[in-house]
Amino acid sequence: MSSSDKTIIFISHEAKLLGAPKALLSIIRYAHNTKKYNILVTFPEDGVFKSLVEDEKIPVLSPTCLRQYYRHISEPGSRLYKTFIRIIDNFKLFLYFCALFRKYKNSVVYANTAVVRYIAFPALITRKKLIWHVQEYSNNRWKQRLHSFLIGTFSDKIVMNSP
Repeated sequence: MSSSDKTIIFISHEAKLLGAPKALLSIIRYAHNTKKYNILVTFPEDGVFKSLVEDEKIPVLSPTCLRQYYRHISEPGSRLYKTFIRIIDNFKLFLYFCALFRKYKNSVVYANTAVVRYIAFPALITRKKLIWHVQEYSNNRWKQRLHSFLIGTFSDKIVMNSP
């Protein structure tokens, strides 16, 4: 890690090396090689992207609450049960990221579009600079409206990287 007091917390929605994570990897490598910032990366699971980041000797976090969130949204189940579990998972993520952001006093949060739902409020409450890496557009009209609202309302900077 760098001796800098500035930290960039990168938050990825997957550990596969596709789309947004591929672009994110080059940004992480660049920031790490400049030695101007401490870098911390958060993943929900194991994968190629996570392995490449660990090979660069960059600290990686895979919190249980994040793994459970992604597991629960991918599992089949009744609509009422899934809604209840999502509420609980989102509350756990909120508490976890508020604690993480408070731990690193002088930090910037860099997140991709898919994590907007559970990063926007903790970043706002802890008053962190928030940079959104907009990669995808959702075909679901309501989901896209929610993402657009959260990104437009809570982000400090927006980075576009989309075909």
